Amino acid sequence: MIFYAPAHHISLFYDFLYLNALLEPENQEVKDLLLSGEYTAFTDLATSSLNCQARSAAIFVGLVKAGLIHEVREYSSYLKLFRTQENG
Repeated sequence: MIFYAPAHHISLFYDFLYLNALLEPENQEVKDLLLSGEYTAFTDLATSSLNCQARSAAIFVGLVKAGLIHEVREYSSYLKLFRTQENG
């Protein structure tokens, strides 16, 4: 029996938007705070919303630490960071 994941996570586009917002100069203070090392876990309010800013923050920190944050500027290169049914 083979199970396939969706072509992409339902919040992938929202995460892309949040990540790019964090890269804007006017959000430098938030970016510095996320990368300060003071926070090692993120959580969000439980809602029925599809997007989760806490997940986006965790993805941001992980991509910066992995040296891949530059890949989020273009949606096509951002998608390649995530394994999906479409890109293997």
